[in-house]
Amino acid sequence: KGGMATELVVPSTTIHVVTEERENPGKIDYAVASLTEPVAVLVHAFRQAGETPNFQDYVLILGAGVIGLLGIVLAAEHGYKKIAISYSYEFQKKAAQDLANYLGLNANNGILLIIS
Repeated sequence: KGGMATELVVPSTTIHVVTEERENPGKIDYAVASLTEPVAVLVHAFRQAGETPNFQDYVLILGAGVIGLLGIVLAAEHGYKKIAISYSYEFQKKAAQDLANYLGLNANNGILLIIS
């Protein structure tokens, strides 16, 4: 049944306690735990792309949701200087601008927000 099974046996070393307490050493709070899967998606994508960026290339991120916005952070962390991200809603544009402190254009017109 895979992930839909009612029980799952795993090594105890793969389990991490998630708690509401932010100041509890050795525990992960809900806010950090909620980013585990989106960050894992991005880490996998960047590993597939290769570790050494070609600085002539753009990183194209389709969508400015949680994963897309985190993609801006990871792309910058990997050393890419040219990052393009598309968005559907103005609040996503604002989030990308606030996050990266860059200017953008409306993706609804078929133009990507270019972050440099």
